[in-house]
Amino acid sequence: MDLYGLTRPPHPTMRASSGPFGHDASVGPTDSDREFGDPTRRTYLAQERTLLAWWRTALAAIGVALAVGRIVPEVAHLPKVPFLILGAGWGVLAVGLVCFGLFRQRAGDRAIRAGRYLHVSPQWLVLLSAYMVALMVATIAVLFIPRLIGGRRGVDITDRRSAP
Repeated sequence: MDLYGLTRPPHPTMRASSGPFGHDASVGPTDSDREFGDPTRRTYLAQERTLLAWWRTALAAIGVALAVGRIVPEVAHLPKVPFLILGAGWGVLAVGLVCFGLFRQRAGDRAIRAGRYLHVSPQWLVLLSAYMVALMVATIAVLFIPRLIGGRRGVDITDRRSAP
């Protein structure tokens, strides 16, 4: 019962999308459509949104990898090697996020079909979190510690050419 009028019934002339990813409204419901109860359909859609969130996070990590590995050393005139290593670390994180998201999606689909709930392994979460924290701390250290030690002029102590 919708006491506040927040949901509207679908317009009778609206048709479902058709095509390779949609359902043709001219075809009646099949047995497999009847199997999907509303909660199960929402659960599958939530699982799909979760996979997309893993992909978005991986794309953000790729952006950080490019920024740290290529752009920052060029713009800040800093030595490239530490930033290339950090950029590669962020790239590995991106690949790991895509793989973890895919495996989680497949396991989640199996769990939904079996009527179970899929828990995330605490060991994986600790490992992923520790790796991310290590990358963040290393990135901050490589970016800011030489500048703090070198003073306000921004002298880079890791590059002998910039020493006075």
